[in-house]
Amino acid sequence: MEIIDQRFEDQKNFDYFIISATKIAEHQDKMLKVLQETEKTLLHTRIITSMMVYSDLSKSHRQSEFKQYIQFCGWSLVYELELQQVALFMNNAKLLKVMFDNVEVTSEVGQAAAEFIADNCMYVLSKENFCSLVVAKINQEDLLTEEVANSPWYLLLKYNLRIIKDYVDSNINSFVKEIFLFSTEGRESVLAMLNNEDVDINLKAEIITHMDFIVKGHFEVLNSAPLNADENSLTLHDLLYKHDRVAPNWSPLIKYVSTKCNPHVLHDYLARHAEVLSSENSQPPKEVSDDIYSKIVCDSSFTEDVYRLITSQLFIPYDLLDERISVNNLRRLVKNEKLPLDMDSYLHILYHFPVSSSNLEFILFWFGKYQSELAENMSFYMRREEDNEAFNQLLRESITSSELSDELSAKIICEFITLSNTSTLDEVNVPLSVLRMVLKSSKPDPFKLTLLSRYARNYQSTKIELLDLLNYLDEKEVRKVLTQKVQATFQTMMADQVIEFLSVLKARHFITQYTDNGNGRIVIKIGADF
Repeated sequence: MEIIDQRFEDQKNFDYFIISATKIAEHQDKMLKVLQETEKTLLHTRIITSMMVYSDLSKSHRQSEFKQYIQFCGWSLVYELELQQVALFMNNAKLLKVMFDNVEVTSEVGQAAAEFIADNCMYVLSKENFCSLVVAKINQEDLLTEEVANSPWYLLLKYNLRIIKDYVDSNINSFVKEIFLFSTEGRESVLAMLNNEDVDINLKAEIITHMDFIVKGHFEVLNSAPLNADENSLTLHDLLYKHDRVAPNWSPLIKYVSTKCNPHVLHDYLARHAEVLSSENSQPPKEVSDDIYSKIVCDSSFTEDVYRLITSQLFIPYDLLDERISVNNLRRLVKNEKLPLDMDSYLHILYHFPVSSSNLEFILFWFGKYQSELAENMSFYMRREEDNEAFNQLLRESITSSELSDELSAKIICEFITLSNTSTLDEVNVPLSVLRMVLKSSKPDPFKLTLLSRYARNYQSTKIELLDLLNYLDEKEVRKVLTQKVQATFQTMMADQVIEFLSVLKARHFITQYTDNGNGRIVIKIGADF
């Protein structure tokens, strides 16, 4: 090899020698064997380059080995070529089915070689090769490989690089994996990949997960199949919502909800975009479907603020409400003025959520938000005629409920409690503020004093407090029991109620003794310390 190198320093003579020495296939194969078995030097490069340019390798019996050797040498052979030799070299490379794994366009020769390689698909589809070849084919001085890396598919279409595109189409999964995933392609290009049936579904999932793009709706991606056979597997549509690739808007969301959407994905998407979806510009549905009801309105895991925002633009027919929704979410709907109190909605709710210990708190909350409606038709809402057990529960709880105003609680007592059925209040501790409202009413004194006796029995009331409450009675004689210091005698028109009141005072040690002399005349003795 050294002798050849010394004798043929002139390139033309060297080429003539190689042409003569490798005219026949047998000599070509022997020369390849020598090259393979000796250490690679510059001379090796000169020999194989000359053979590739001037020898007819079509009859070689070792074409696959020639191919491997050329691929081993790589782009270094191109550096040895002159411009007029490029086509000759590349024709033999094409014959041998050489695939270049490192294309570099740094000269006119490199440009010519790259164009040939691109036109004949003689390259490994890597990011570096693709970018170099697209730059070579477009051949614009200001175009950089970085621009191609950012917009690989877009540039193929823009410059109509048909051959490269066909090659990409036939190796589409390699293109996506090696090139497209690392680009900054826009919506149209991304959709082209997501809707390409030849792209592997897992690569489509990678596109959705890692690339930055927004679509108008999941329906722009045609494939809605799950990623694997697992029944809980996500679909591409699920992934679009999971990674916020769908612009928040009710119009596409309604379509997504009507499918077998993943509930966790839906929940998280709604939570992230609740504020946008609360806008009138978000195209909310005119009426809530059963899917929206069951998958959104019934979701109890939203925070208070998120639930308020999500439902703010939804018209929710009361006849959709059933056992699927929690009492807490019903409370939220009432709080957010999405469930007005009227006779029809009330009957519907009671059918699914009857008056019971578990539902009372909600019903009273509902009453509290619509107190004027309750006050206008108390008998209906309290179920006075229809359900005695429900009526008694509602009556007792509404009197002490903090959801209702003192005025309305007092009105309920005045409406439904009479002297004959005050036993209904046996287990009810009527708040002082409510009691005052009742005492201010036009109810008769016997009724008022009966309630006052119950209050004195149930609360640690003071003399001053009781005396103040007695001022609401029309019969002022009763006040003597609390104004005299030793003994008092008075006439009353409600002896039974006064005796009951006195028995409470005696039990509380406010008086020591009382005597009913008949005809409403009563004598009491008051302890010295009272």
